Amino acid sequence: MIGGLFRYFWDIRAFMDIYTCYGGGKGGGGGSAPSPDPNIGLAAQKQADLASAEYEDFKTNVWPTMQAQSQSQLDMSNKVQQQQYDLTQKNSALADSYQQRMQNEFYPAQDKLVNEANSYNTQGNFERQAALAVGDVNAQSDITNKNNNMTMRSYGINPTSGSYQGQANANSVMQSATAAAASTKARTAAEQLGWAKSMDAIGLGQGLSGSQATSTGLALNAGNSSLAAGQIPMQNAQALGSSYAQGYGGAMQGWNNVGQLGVASYNGQISAYNSQQQANAQSSAGLGAGLGALGGGLMSGIGKAGSVAAFFSDIRTKENIELVGTALNGLPVYEYEYKQEFKDNNLAGHGRFRGHMAHEVEDVFPEAVFQTNSGYKAVDYSKVN
Repeated sequence: MIGGLFRYFWDIRAFMDIYTCYGGGKGGGGGSAPSPDPNIGLAAQKQADLASAEYEDFKTNVWPTMQAQSQSQLDMSNKVQQQQYDLTQKNSALADSYQQRMQNEFYPAQDKLVNEANSYNTQGNFERQAALAVGDVNAQSDITNKNNNMTMRSYGINPTSGSYQGQANANSVMQSATAAAASTKARTAAEQLGWAKSMDAIGLGQGLSGSQATSTGLALNAGNSSLAAGQIPMQNAQALGSSYAQGYGGAMQGWNNVGQLGVASYNGQISAYNSQQQANAQSSAGLGAGLGALGGGLMSGIGKAGSVAAFFSDIRTKENIELVGTALNGLPVYEYEYKQEFKDNNLAGHGRFRGHMAHEVEDVFPEAVFQTNSGYKAVDYSKVN
């Protein structure tokens, strides 16, 4: 029991030095904040590597490919735009040609047809055509009558006889009927021809104006298409800029995640450290209140155990050494573990300890340091003031 107490506290004076310096032991009020988990740094580095790799891949592979494709589309757009511009010029010239021909040839011909239609399509002309038809019928009837007279005479029929006169009257009636029918038919035909000529004139004018309008429309559409084709390079450039911004934003987001992770980790460590400090401050009050009673027991133990108050303090027996402060006697205080081969020795132990290094104690308190039979130095903490 007494040996265990010596192993953890050395003597009451050394324990008081360390307690006063560190606020009650490991992790006390004067200790440093705990180190972050190395895996957090590893994860942050992995994120940084991924962000850099993403950006490098975009800059090296994706961006050049998109630039080449954009240039190809730009070249094609320029060709199409030039072709459409040339087509616009041809259609415009064709429209001008139609206009010139209409003015020089078709407009005069159209005016002539319209004038003829207007002249022909009158009541006087209709009557004239009817009269011409009647005249043609009468002329034909006269020829027919003469032929009949000659035939009757050849048969010995007297022109003054009743038979002869009856045949003549019948021929006259037939002639009048035929003349009336011819007159009506000629008038109707004249009217229909007049309408036909008018429609021809109107149709000719409509066709010519439609051809000019078609040519003009083709020219305008070609021009519009040319302008639309000219917008393609602008759209490509905007797409490239957007893609580059996305690549840059991806890399920046990756690094931003790294920074946020680091900040979150640091805040977590500080929060945990502050909580530990508060807990240690609360426990220190109770520990200080019990030192008086504990001190009497330790001192009586030292008197009984004698040399057990010494511990290996040779730096060669220790590992995982960390400087944690300075005791009231001016010596540095370290936190450490004993190497595996020394842990079962009566002058060492398992777990982490706080104390001095023998070579530093020897410079200040040489009487407190001695060499063991194994060749390692130890410190008698009862002689360290």
